[in-house]
Amino acid sequence: MGLFLLLCDAVWVNCRIAQRGVVAGYEVAPMKRCVFAVSMALAAGLPLAGLAVEYFADAVNGSDSYDGTAAKWAGGESTVGPKKTVQAAVNLVANGNGATITLLPGVYDEGGAENTGNYPQSNRVVITKSKVTLRSSTGRARDVHVVGRKSTATGNDHGIGEGAMRCLAVNSGVSDMVAVGITFRDGAAIKTADNYRGGGIWGNNKITIIDCVVSNCAAARGGGANSITAHSSLFTDNYVVSQGAAMYQSSMANCLIIHNSVGDNRAPLGHVSKAVNCTVARNGGSGAVCQDTAPKLSDDKASSVFYNTLVFGHRGGNGITAAADAHACVFEGDGTIVAHVLGDDVVTDAVAAEECASPTLGDWRSLSTGHCANRGVGAYLGLVPLPEGYTYHDMAGNEIDTNSTVTVGAFQEVVTPAAARIVFGAAYEIEGSPYPRWGTGGWITPTTWPVAYRIRCVDENVYALYFSEEYTSDGKSRIFLHSQYDGWTTIAPWQDTNATNTMAKQSFARALHVNPDTGNDDYDGSAAVPEGGESTVGPKKTLQGAVNAMPSSGYTMVYAAPGIYREGGTLYNSMSNRVCDVGSDGEGRTVGFVATGGPGSATIVGAPDPETKGLGDNAMRCVHLTQKYSFLQGFNITGGYTVNDTDKTHTQYYAAGANMGTSLAQMLDCTVTNNHAGICGGVCNGTLIRCRIIGNFADGRAAGTRASSLYRCIVDGNVGPNYHVELFPRIDSCFIGPNAKRANGTTAVNALYNCTGAIVNSLVLIPTIEGTTNPTKATNCVFIVGSGIKDENIVDCILTNLSAVAYDENYRPIVGSNVGIDRADDALSNLSFLGLTDLSGAQGVMNGARDLGALEADWRPKYAADLDGRCTVSAVSPEIRENAEGHVYLPSGTLEGTFAATSKATRRNLGVRVTGNGLLTVTVAGEVVGEFTANGGDVQNMMLALSTAGDAFSFAYVPGKNDVGGAEIVECSRLVGSSIVIR
Repeated sequence: MGLFLLLCDAVWVNCRIAQRGVVAGYEVAPMKRCVFAVSMALAAGLPLAGLAVEYFADAVNGSDSYDGTAAKWAGGESTVGPKKTVQAAVNLVANGNGATITLLPGVYDEGGAENTGNYPQSNRVVITKSKVTLRSSTGRARDVHVVGRKSTATGNDHGIGEGAMRCLAVNSGVSDMVAVGITFRDGAAIKTADNYRGGGIWGNNKITIIDCVVSNCAAARGGGANSITAHSSLFTDNYVVSQGAAMYQSSMANCLIIHNSVGDNRAPLGHVSKAVNCTVARNGGSGAVCQDTAPKLSDDKASSVFYNTLVFGHRGGNGITAAADAHACVFEGDGTIVAHVLGDDVVTDAVAAEECASPTLGDWRSLSTGHCANRGVGAYLGLVPLPEGYTYHDMAGNEIDTNSTVTVGAFQEVVTPAAARIVFGAAYEIEGSPYPRWGTGGWITPTTWPVAYRIRCVDENVYALYFSEEYTSDGKSRIFLHSQYDGWTTIAPWQDTNATNTMAKQSFARALHVNPDTGNDDYDGSAAVPEGGESTVGPKKTLQGAVNAMPSSGYTMVYAAPGIYREGGTLYNSMSNRVCDVGSDGEGRTVGFVATGGPGSATIVGAPDPETKGLGDNAMRCVHLTQKYSFLQGFNITGGYTVNDTDKTHTQYYAAGANMGTSLAQMLDCTVTNNHAGICGGVCNGTLIRCRIIGNFADGRAAGTRASSLYRCIVDGNVGPNYHVELFPRIDSCFIGPNAKRANGTTAVNALYNCTGAIVNSLVLIPTIEGTTNPTKATNCVFIVGSGIKDENIVDCILTNLSAVAYDENYRPIVGSNVGIDRADDALSNLSFLGLTDLSGAQGVMNGARDLGALEADWRPKYAADLDGRCTVSAVSPEIRENAEGHVYLPSGTLEGTFAATSKATRRNLGVRVTGNGLLTVTVAGEVVGEFTANGGDVQNMMLALSTAGDAFSFAYVPGKNDVGGAEIVECSRLVGSSIVIR
C-alpha cells in the first residue's frame, strides 16, 4: 500500500543516478548510487556487504567533542554526534577492523596530522589504519572539500614551501584505503626537492580514489597525487616543479587530466604505470603526456603503458617518452609520438578539434566523426583493478561493459557535431562552462542549433567588443557585438555548413570619463572623480569634450556618469550636434559611449533653433556617429532638432535624435523620444538593438526611423504624415505599434514604406499598409486584418484584430490575451544581436519558447497561481512551461520563489510527477527537503513545512542521459490540521 508518513520529519528512500555537478568551477562526475535511509542519506555507491563500523564528520555542525557515531548531534547533554574534523573521525578507527568515514557536505579545512615514513609533512588527513573508506555522504565531490594549505613563505613556488599542508596521506603500513566522491584541493608539499611528493595526495600505493577531484595542488613531483590508483576522477590546475603535475608513479582509469602545468617543461604525468580510458588534454609543460625516464622492465615490456587514451592540446607536443607503450590510443598529430611499442591500433595524426565535442566548453565527449568511437578494448580496464564491489564507469557515470569495444577517452558517450564550428582567437571566458578557462583561443563545436553563448573578456575593467564573420544563406555578413553592463556578450552564430564561422575578440583599455555635474573639460578625463586641489585629473564635463581629447586613431571608450548632457557640441557637415565622433581637428574617432548607470541613466539633450523655437538653421541634433564601429549604449536621446528641410538631397539634415553615418554604427538600450526633424525624427541608419523609438516628430517622412535595422525594438507613437518606418534592411523581433499619427491626431497613412528588408518574429500592428509599400519578406509575424498586407508577401504570419494582441502600458504581452506569445522561431532571428534577454533586460524565455515582439510575457504570476496562489515566483529557467493540465512542467531547469506562509497555514502538500529519468530536487529555506525520480508516472506526495515569515523555495529538475521526459509540479496546496501523506 506504500509508505505511511505522519506530518513529521521524514526520511526518504530513493534509488537514482546522481547528475553532474560543479565544484570549484569544474565539472564533477556523477556516479550511480542508491541512497539508503539510515540516520541520513548515505552515498557514493559504497558496497554494503561486510560494512563495518561507520563514523561521521560534519564541518558545519560537528564537534570533535562528539563521539563521531552519528550524522546528527543527539542534542542536550549528549555527546553523540559527528566529529568536526576528518582527522578526529579517522582517529577513531581500530587497527585492521576497517571503518567507513562518512563526510557530510562542507569544507574541511581544520585539523590535521603528520604522516610517518616517506615524505613526512603536515596533512589535513592521515590514514594510519587499514581498510578505511573515506566518502562523501552525497556521493558528489562538489559537496565535500578536503582542503590543504599553500605556503605563504617568501619565495614559495605555487604554494610549495614552509608551512604548506598536503590534503591526504596514507602511511606505509596501511592497506585497502578507498576515497569516494571527495574534492581534494589547495594542498602543497613543504619543499621543492624531488623527495617531497604528492601535493594533494601521498598514497604510498595503498589508496584507490573513485569519483574524486584533485585540484590546485602543487609539489616537487606528483603535484596532484603520488603513488595512487584513480578511477573516474578529475585532475585539474595542479602544478609540479619536475614531473607529474597531475600524478606521479600512479595508475588511472576513466580519468580526465586537464589544465595541469609543469615548472621545468616536463610532462604532466610521470612514471604512470597504466592509463586506461583517460583523456589527457591541454596541459602545460613539454607537451609529452608522460615523462618516463625509467628503463624498460624487459625487452618486450615498458614501465608505462597507455590504453584507450586520448591525448591532445598540450603546449609543445603530444608524445610519450621511449619507455612507454601505447595501445588503442588517439594522439594529436604533431610528429612527437615516441614509444617503446606503438600498437597498430594507435592514431598518431588526429586533429584535436575533430575529436571532442567542445573542450573549450568542457564537453569532452567524443565526436562520431573522430577516431575515438569503438576503437578501445573494454578488457584493458581490468589492468587497473577496482576495489571489491565497485563497477567501472566513465566520468559521466555511465557503466562500461568490459567485454566489448569501448570509446577511447574518459567519456563513453559519442555525439554527432552540427555543421559549424566557432573559433575564438583571443582570451575569453564562457558563461556556464564547467571548465571556465582564461585561454587564448579554441574551438567550440555545437551539437545542436540554434546555439547561444555568453562570453566576456578575461581582463578586469576592460570593455570587450566582438567581431564575427558569418556565412549565411544570403552570403557573408559581418557582426559587431557589445558586452553588456555585466561584462558579458552574447554570441549566437548561424549554423554554417562550411564550418567557417569565426569569432575574434578585440578589447579596449583606453577610456575617458565624463560627468555633467562634477566634470570640467579642462580635466584630462582619466578618472571618474576629480582628484581635487590643483590637479587636472578628473572627468570631462561634456561628451564632445571627451571626443576632442581622444587620439585620432585607435578605439576609445567614453564612460558617461548618470546625469543630463545638455552642454557642449560641435558643427559637422553643416549641422550642429550635441556630440559627434569627429574631433575638433576634423578627424573621425571610433568611440563607444556607455551610460555607466545602465539604460536610461544618462540623457543627451539637443536644442531647437533659438529664433524659431523649433526647426531651423541653428537647431541642434543630439548625436551624429560617422565611424562604422562607433556606438551608443544606455542613453535617453531627446529634444533634438534639425533644419527645416524635407529635400532628400540634403541627407545631412536627417534625424534629430541620432544620425548614424553607417549601417555598422550601433545604438543599444537607448530610448529616443521627443525629437523633431524635417525627415526622420528619431534615428537614421545604423543598427538599433533593444531600443525604444517613441513619440518623435517629422514634418516629412519617417517620423520614427529611416534605413535602420531594428532588433528587439519598440517603435510607436511617432507623429508625421506618413512612412514612420522607412527603408529598413531588417526588422527582427520588434513591436511596431498601432499609434502612428498625423499631426492632427488621425492615423498616419503608409506607416511602413519601401519595405524590401526582412521582417521576422515581430508584431506589426500598423492599421494601414498600402500599395507598393507592402513588406515583401515577412515571416512568422502578426499583422492586423484590413491593414492591406498582401498574402503573397507573408509566410506563416497571423492576421488578426488588434484586440487579440493585448499588451500593457509598457508594451509587454499579456498572458492569455496575445496571439504572439510562445510563437517565435529562433531559426529566423539573428540571435547574435538579440542576446538572451528581451528589450527590458528580463529573461528572454518565460514559458519554453520566445514570444513575438520586443518583450517577453511575464509568466511568473501564472506559475504562482498554479502553485495555489500563495507564493511569489521570482525566477524561472527558460525551459520551464505550463502544460495543458495547468501544471508547472520542468523538462530541465529551476523555478524559484517565496512562499507566503501564515501562522494558520505553514504546511503544504506537494504533489509531483516525474516522467523523465532525471532528478527533481525540492529546496525550502536553503535545505533540500525532497528528491524525486520516476515512479511509474504516478504522483508522489510529500509535506513542506514552512516558517510563519515565508520561506524561499526552489524546484529544480536535472534531466538524465537522453532524457525525453521531465517533472511536473502537480499540486502545492496548503494543509490545515492533521494529515497523512501516502506515498
